[in-house]
Order: sequence, then structure tokens, then C-alpha cells
Amino acid sequence: STMNMILKQRLKTNSDEIKDTEYQISLHSEKIELQKKYLAEVIQNKEKLIEEKTILISKNEEEIHKRKEKVDGLSGTNIALLKQISDSDSVKSKYQKLQSIKSTLNEKHRAHSSTINFFETNEDCPTCQQHISKLFKDDILKKKRKDTDKISQGLSELKDELAKYKEKQEGIIKVANNIRELEVQIAKDNESILQLEKFNSTLQSEINQLEHADVNKNDYEKLGELKSSLINLEEQKSKLIEDKTYSETARNML
Repeated sequence: STMNMILKQRLKTNSDEIKDTEYQISLHSEKIELQKKYLAEVIQNKEKLIEEKTILISKNEEEIHKRKEKVDGLSGTNIALLKQISDSDSVKSKYQKLQSIKSTLNEKHRAHSSTINFFETNEDCPTCQQHISKLFKDDILKKKRKDTDKISQGLSELKDELAKYKEKQEGIIKVANNIRELEVQIAKDNESILQLEKFNSTLQSEINQLEHADVNKNDYEKLGELKSSLINLEEQKSKLIEDKTYSETARNML
């Protein structure tokens, strides 16, 4: 009776240990499944990230191609505009020269007009107080008026020429402004291309790292440890069941 009571207690302890072992086995099985799922998600996420970055690189390359085509077009337009104003220096020089000639002619015209006015309004020389003969006066007036008419005609022709070159200069300034605007736009597009190329280089570097990087070694080791513990628990359960069988047999005998 005493041995039967001791055996009964041993069976109870054995049953509790089996339940605890089964709980541990269930817990480890769940942990193993979760770890497997985690590893699968890591691999899947890696492939997804690589795909997303590859698509982004492709889009950036398309944008780079478009911007390069745009830059080529703007550069071609700039070259054509530069050809249009290739004579800008000569036009500027000619315009300045014409302005100088105009100033000289105006000065001569004022001088001749002053001389004409003097002889028309004076009968005597104010300096030497001598009488100015009509013949001399008429001769001087005739020459000065002739010179004045030539100068006036020259100024009229010069005015037309100046207007023409002024219009040319205004056109050159307008084209030069267009060229500057195009150069600013070209600089912006080139900067955008440079930034996109740098971004693509960064993305490609990240893709290379993802392709060569494996799942963390510790995660695999953790999975291995869980599997090893599960095997030990199953062996422990088998031994406890075996002990239970022996105890039940001994109880029947008692």
C-alpha cells in the first residue's frame, strides 16, 4: 500500500512533466514557424526592394535621356543664335564710329551756321573795325551755305544709317538675352541630369549590397537552436512516456 501510494505520486509528477514538455514542444514549434516566416519575409522584402529600386533607376534613366535631348536642342538653338550675332562687335564698332561722325558733323554745322549768322548780321569786323565788303561777304556766305547744305545732307543720310545700326544693335541685345536665358536653362537641366545620375549610382550601390547580402547569420543560428531544443524536448517526452508505462505496469502489479 505504501509503495502504491509512492508510485501514485510518481505517476502524478510524471503526468505533470509530460504536460509541461508538450507545452514546451508546442511553444517551440510555434517559435520555429515564426522564425521560418520571418526569414521568408526578409528574403521576400529583399527581392521587393531590389525590384522597386530597379524600376526607379529605369524611370530616372528615361528622365535623364529626355533632359539630355532637351539640352542638345537648346544647345543647337544657342549655336544658331550665336551665328546670328557673330557680327555684334563690328556692328557696335560701326555704330560708335557713326556716332562720332555725327558729333563731328554737328560741330561743323554749328560752326558754319555761326559763321553764316555772323556775316549776315555784321557789316564791320568787330575785331579790327574794318568794313566787310559785300563781294567778300557773298563769297564767304556762298561757300559756308554750300558746306552747311552738304553737312545737313550728310547728317540726314547719317541719321538713316544710325537708325539702321541702332535697330541691329537692339536685335543683337534681344538675341543675346535669349542666349543667356537658354544658357541658364541648359545649366539647370545639366544639374538635374547630374543629380539623377548620382541618385542612380546610389540606388545601384544599394541593389548590389542587397544582392550580395544574406539573411543575418544569427537568425539562422536561432532557428537551428530552436530545432535542436525541439528534438531534445521530444526525446524527453518519449522518455517520460516510457517511464509512465513502466510506472503504470508496476501499479497494476501492486
